[in-house]
Amino acid sequence: MTFEIRGLVEGFYCPFYTSAQREDMLRFLAAHAMNFYLYGPKNDRPHRARWRAGYAPEQLAGLAHGIALAAELGIRFGYALSPVSMSYSSPGDLALVRERFRLFYDLGVRDFALFFDDVAAHFQHSADARRYGTFARAHAGVSNDLAAWLRALDPRCTLAICPTEYHGSPPFGDYLHELGTCLLPEIDVFYTGPDVCCPIISAADV
Repeated sequence: MTFEIRGLVEGFYCPFYTSAQREDMLRFLAAHAMNFYLYGPKNDRPHRARWRAGYAPEQLAGLAHGIALAAELGIRFGYALSPVSMSYSSPGDLALVRERFRLFYDLGVRDFALFFDDVAAHFQHSADARRYGTFARAHAGVSNDLAAWLRALDPRCTLAICPTEYHGSPPFGDYLHELGTCLLPEIDVFYTGPDVCCPIISAADV
């Protein structure tokens, strides 16, 4: 079996790659028949803790260079945002996510992701509970809106999400079932297997 998407997610905690380390990693991926890289390090504050804030010019320049290098190497460079304190019903917060995605779109990115892992599994804003009722419907609603917006921007754009529950075995819980019912089918969903870190993921798991 050959997987269509073969690559790496820079999504760990602790210090994240420098621009030079990331570019070295991109060259490694290309040398080993990989075709995808997703940027989403947890300790990058504009990615997560301070997602509403912008990038410093020097950091953005480093990412832009990495995006250009990935294109030269035949690797799709994806950008992920982890909006941990987002109000899902807020037009302003949704506009900020679109603004961030548009920034990276203009740099050449066409693959995007939302990370809902390691977020509080309850509503932080009462307006969200009133509008959506459940956490799954909120995540699906925001994701569907962004996916449609991205496709209108460019049909080549893709969106993936990491749900709050991203590992385990069937039958799974209500959150994942409701998310699956509400989510647009073209949105990919991350799954790490029966456990967070699996040495083996079987065909049955897939």
